[in-house]
Amino acid sequence: MIFNYIRQVLSETEIEPGIVIYMDMNLILGDLEIACSAPRSSFGRNPHFDTPRPFVCVAVVGRWSWWLALTTRPSTQSGSHQRTPLDASWRTDGLWQWRNDISYVSDGSQVWSGPAASWCRASHEERTAPHNRARLSQEGVEAVWRVIEQEAGRRLSTIEMPPQRSGMGMN
Repeated sequence: MIFNYIRQVLSETEIEPGIVIYMDMNLILGDLEIACSAPRSSFGRNPHFDTPRPFVCVAVVGRWSWWLALTTRPSTQSGSHQRTPLDASWRTDGLWQWRNDISYVSDGSQVWSGPAASWCRASHEERTAPHNRARLSQEGVEAVWRVIEQEAGRRLSTIEMPPQRSGMGMN
């Protein structure tokens, strides 16, 4: 069965903690305004990057935001670490796959940050309309932050992290 999705790019006003958007990984890697806590050279050429992948926004400060990649695979190919599942009760709206398949934080040591305009450009393959964007609840965003904090020792490079999470829509 073939589905024809209407592609609707993310707007800057939609960026908030908990929104889940399918992003073009090749555009993210090529955008020098987007920083990652892992060196770009560690990503290499990966055929999986030719397919849009979901990212969840975990923090916003002004026009700058922080994101983590998500996946439906329970562990890395090398088996180097187990991935943290996202409880189904935290996942709302969006496509059937988002609401029903098991989803995981891809790698809590790989935090991405950049300006809103860069994330909007990378969302050109998004599959949902603004009124039906996939969302992760506040409880889910807090769980993702716990993964980020637990994985801090695995980060290969540093990026500026957001100031205290209070005041960023996370209460």
